[in-house]
Amino acid sequence: MKRVAAILAPAALFAAAFAFDSAPFHPATFKNFQRQQPAAAEGRDFILDAALPALAVGVKYTGAVRPIAAPRVEQIARVGKSLHKPEFTTLYRKEIEVIEQGRSYWLPIQQDVLAELAKLLNPGQEFTVFVRYTGASIPIAGPLYLLIDFDAGPPTPLPRDTCFSRQLFGIGLGQPLAAVLGSLKGKYGEPHVIRRGQQNLYVFLVALESQSYAVVADAGEGYRDKVFSVQLTGQPGRNQAVFKTLRFGAPSSEVESLLGKPVETVSSGEGYMRLVLPRSTCSVELKNGVFASILIADDPNYFQE
Repeated sequence: MKRVAAILAPAALFAAAFAFDSAPFHPATFKNFQRQQPAAAEGRDFILDAALPALAVGVKYTGAVRPIAAPRVEQIARVGKSLHKPEFTTLYRKEIEVIEQGRSYWLPIQQDVLAELAKLLNPGQEFTVFVRYTGASIPIAGPLYLLIDFDAGPPTPLPRDTCFSRQLFGIGLGQPLAAVLGSLKGKYGEPHVIRRGQQNLYVFLVALESQSYAVVADAGEGYRDKVFSVQLTGQPGRNQAVFKTLRFGAPSSEVESLLGKPVETVSSGEGYMRLVLPRSTCSVELKNGVFASILIADDPNYFQE
C-alpha cells in the first residue's frame, strides 16, 4: 500500500508530505529489537536514539484508540526538543493499540494516518506498521515507537529456517524460563548472569575439562518468563554430537554440508567467526576454522547487523 504521509527521518525530521517509501524499514519484531536496547534507569532517565531505527512489524489491530496521556506527551515533546523540532507534539495526539505475540503496544499515530487506518482496518485484523524507535523514559513503561505509516495487507511472515530444531541441549525455545533454570542449576550449579541490553543471559559451566558452556537467555522486559535463545559452546572432540554427526571441532566444510552454505562470515572477536546462515534462527561460530559454538533463537533476525 502506497500513500502520502509525513515521513520521519534523521536528516530532515519532518519533510513535506511525499510518497511513502517502505524500503528503509527493516522486517523485525518488537520482541527481538527491544531486547538489545538499553532501558531507562536512575541516572539516565531519558534515552534518545538519534538514529531513529526504522522497523516494519507485523501486528494485530485491536481497534482501541485513545488520547496520548500527559507523561507520554511530555516524552514526545522531549524527543522533539532534543531533535530541534518543537512541532513534534502537535503531530501526535492519539495512539492505537496493537498486539504482537500476546503483548500490547500503544503506538502514537498522526491524525491523517489514523483516519486512513480507520477506513481500511477492522479490529482483530493483522497488518504491518512502519515505526521508528526513539528511545525510552523512566516515567513511561516500555520503549517509544512512533507509527509513521502502515500496510493494511496481511503481514509477510519473517523468513524462517529453524536450522535443525527448536531445541538445543534439551532446552526448547519458548519453555518456561524458571523451570529450565531450575533444572540446569540442579545439574551444574548457579549460573553466571550477564546483562546485555535488556536481556538476562544465564551462563552455566557444563564441563570444566572441556570448557563447555550453555547460555540461556530471556528477551528482556516483558518477556522474562520464557526461553528466547540457547547457546552451546565447546571444545573440539569433547562433546556429544550437537546435530546428527556434527561435533565440536568439525571443519567448516562439514558444518556447511549439514547446515547449509553461509551467506557471509562475521568476526565475533577473540578468534571466533560467525557463519551467517540465510533466514535462519540458528547461528554457528568457528574458532580457528573449526566448529566451536551454536545458538538457536526465537527470531530469525536475532543478529541485526
